[in-house]
Amino acid sequence: MLRAGWGPLRLMIPCRVVYVVDEADRRGFAYGTLPGHPEQGEEAFLMTRASTGEVNLHIRAFSRPATLLARGGGKFTRTIQEYATDRYVKAIQRISQQDNSS
Repeated sequence: MLRAGWGPLRLMIPCRVVYVVDEADRRGFAYGTLPGHPEQGEEAFLMTRASTGEVNLHIRAFSRPATLLARGGGKFTRTIQEYATDRYVKAIQRISQQDNSS
C-alpha cells in the first residue's frame, strides 16, 4: 500500500509487485496497480551495470486514469505522475552520491 498526500488529504494507493529481476548485472522490480488505485498501469525500475562498471537506472511506466478523480484531474494528474517520477530519480541520485563519497 503506497500513501500519497498530507494529513487528511492522504490517499491510499494499492499496488503489488508483479515481477522481480535478480541477475548478476540487472536488478529491479515492477509493480502494478490494484483496484482502488487512482490509475491503472505499471511501473518498472531496473538498474543495470555495464562491463565498464557504469550503472544506469531505467524507469518504465504506463498508465491510464482509473477513477473519476484521476480522469477529472487532466493535466494536474499528469503533473503529479511527473513529480513522483522526479522524486524516484532524485532519491537514486542521493543514494549514488552517498555511495561515491564513502
